[in-house]
Amino acid sequence: MQLSGIEKWESKYKPIRMEAVQRIRQFNPDILMMQDFQNYDSDVLWSNISLFRDTLGFAYYYFKSNYEEVRPWGTANEGVAIFSKIPIVDSGAVPYTGRKYPSNIAWVQVLFNKKPLRFATTHFTSMNLNTKPLPTDSLNYYLLQDSTVL
Repeated sequence: MQLSGIEKWESKYKPIRMEAVQRIRQFNPDILMMQDFQNYDSDVLWSNISLFRDTLGFAYYYFKSNYEEVRPWGTANEGVAIFSKIPIVDSGAVPYTGRKYPSNIAWVQVLFNKKPLRFATTHFTSMNLNTKPLPTDSLNYYLLQDSTVL
């Protein structure tokens, strides 16, 4: 989830960022499962983990990064995340193989009515599916990333 309005020189509660917060509060889920989740360790960008943990009350989370980039302004991590208001008793991830930046199936286990309940999330390469023909020079890149694009 690439939340807009993460720049610290802007208000922490920039309208577009708060729109996402209000939508989540409207549905009031106990568990949120995210793909394309990005978090920042930076002096100039707000942390998305802090937003979910501190502002929205998801005290427990599991974040499996599949990509890390160190930049002059800090570190960005992208992957899949699961946020929970229910304590997480176990968690893990299973990586996809054969990709330059392998995605993961991330899972958490919580106790619901004293019984284990497991939630899982993953990221499919849906952004590479197009209604128009891809340029021929881009096909090799997509094949290296995910052969199922074909």
